[in-house]
Amino acid sequence: QTDASDEGIGAVLLQIYPEGDRPVAYLSKKFTQAQRKWSPMEQECYAFICALDKWHNYLSGIKFTWETDHKALTQLNQKAQINKRCERWRLKILEYDFKVKYIPGLTNSMPDYLSRSPVDDAEEDPDETTHFISKSTQTDILYN
Repeated sequence: QTDASDEGIGAVLLQIYPEGDRPVAYLSKKFTQAQRKWSPMEQECYAFICALDKWHNYLSGIKFTWETDHKALTQLNQKAQINKRCERWRLKILEYDFKVKYIPGLTNSMPDYLSRSPVDDAEEDPDETTHFISKSTQTDILYN
């Protein structure tokens, strides 16, 4: 599931189980000033592209369903007329085997929340970077 707002993008990778879907990973990212000027279609498409980039290892080579609350994106993998930016992205997503499913905004709550309260990239987040370095150092100490 993906979503975009005026602030940024949000995405949730879900695993489907008989008793209900379970989140596997989350993605949240702030828009740059230039990205804030994009059309809603471009912003929503960008959310999907970022999710594909982030979760390529999970999604490559399998069939999956992309759920979005932006109806126009249900036509993205068809011959619909779209702008050049989305057309370039469409070429990128053709390597994946997926179907697009429209879901009402009220049922897209996790990505919606993440898009309205986006965080910076991990590289720019000193706490996350410090945590990563700390974990690496701890592992090195244990095995060296």
